[in-house]
Amino acid sequence: MNGEAGVSSPGCRCECVGDGVDGCKPGHCDMEDKLLPMQHGPTLHLADGPKGTAGLLQFGANEVAGAARTRLRALYEVGLDYRHGTSHGIGMFLYVHESTYPYYVLGEFMSDEPGYYEDGAFGIRLENTIEVVEATTPYNFTGTSLTFQHATLVPYEAKLIDTTMLTPRQCTLLNEYHSRVLDVAGTEMLNQGRQDGYNWLVTKTTPISC
Repeated sequence: MNGEAGVSSPGCRCECVGDGVDGCKPGHCDMEDKLLPMQHGPTLHLADGPKGTAGLLQFGANEVAGAARTRLRALYEVGLDYRHGTSHGIGMFLYVHESTYPYYVLGEFMSDEPGYYEDGAFGIRLENTIEVVEATTPYNFTGTSLTFQHATLVPYEAKLIDTTMLTPRQCTLLNEYHSRVLDVAGTEMLNQGRQDGYNWLVTKTTPISC
């Protein structure tokens, strides 16, 4: 499953950061601590939509559907954007970037990858695989409502999140995501007898206070 999170600059490259990789610790990359939470919150949740919603996320940040624009508000409000696509289909025939269906369909998998790149400085992107699933809504005017569920169940590194920049809703979504990571991935670890891995996962999915 797709699962990428990294920051790159000419003198600093951080990927899968715990206490740092190759001496590169959180805060060494300009704006890293500010941009991670901007993306982290929006990437946790995509708004529900009726069945038949057009799959426009693949066309890029400037042309995404209205629901995606809401997710990118954290960047837009400070005058930032990115030039790469927000999403693409997951390859079935060894072609990583495949087109999505014209409309979202149940069971479809795709990437979700907001980011930000500054020329000559650094680039940052959070990328997960998500699945189109049926949404539970108070009303059902269109017959079926769709939403997205994370298929990449890997915890986010709390050391890279400035919790003061998260809204209460984003904080709740983050903790709900980590709870699911522990429930699904953690249960499988225990089934396989991977106690050390499970113990590590418990520490990485501890609820965050915002």
